[in-house]
Amino acid sequence: MEDGNHERIAQRAHDIWEREGRPEGKHDEHWQRAANEVKAEEISEADPSSENGPPPGGPIAGNLDDPAERAGGKGSAPSPRRKG
Repeated sequence: MEDGNHERIAQRAHDIWEREGRPEGKHDEHWQRAANEVKAEEISEADPSSENGPPPGGPIAGNLDDPAERAGGKGSAPSPRRKG
């Protein structure tokens, strides 16, 4: 394990320990949770596409400028009929 990761994991484990009220006897559990979180962050940083959810600013379905689309129909709104 790299020294940088070791330090990140140690700090994260300490943060977890403090958040949980500094319980005794949970060092191994906190270390494992911290190691898992650091590993997940590294994977996410290496491959941003691995994150869940749609990309920000993704496409919007339909054309909301079209009145028929706003009403749930398809295509353009029908033209008014001429009375004659």
